[in-house]
Amino acid sequence: MVQVSALFTALAMAASVAAEGCYTGGEPFGDALAAVKQHIYNMCHGYSGNRGALQDTWFKGYNESPYPASVCVNLEPFNRRLNVEVTNQWNSGRTLSQQACANNLIEMTGCLWGGIVTKNGFQFKVDPNQGYC
Repeated sequence: MVQVSALFTALAMAASVAAEGCYTGGEPFGDALAAVKQHIYNMCHGYSGNRGALQDTWFKGYNESPYPASVCVNLEPFNRRLNVEVTNQWNSGRTLSQQACANNLIEMTGCLWGGIVTKNGFQFKVDPNQGYC
């Protein structure tokens, strides 16, 4: 009986990882992966003297504004787009650092179809899709 209980515990843990972690289907990054990583870097750190869409973004507390910061980037010539969302899940306002932004979003490119992860109270979603923004 103890072994069965341990099995159910392991399955429950695996299910929670599937809920937050790699997506299990959809449009893959495929040959656009290098472009995706560059776009994520640019949106978090800026590029060519321009401010990135998520660079040093201030987020209100979740209780005040539960909505994510959303970015859509066209992945040309791959006929795909990259949808990115970041949500502050803490009730206090704060700034997302450039490093945390890039590291956590790029981590999700290790998943074939993108994914979702929560770290230090920020939820990060990276989702490649067919078609353009």
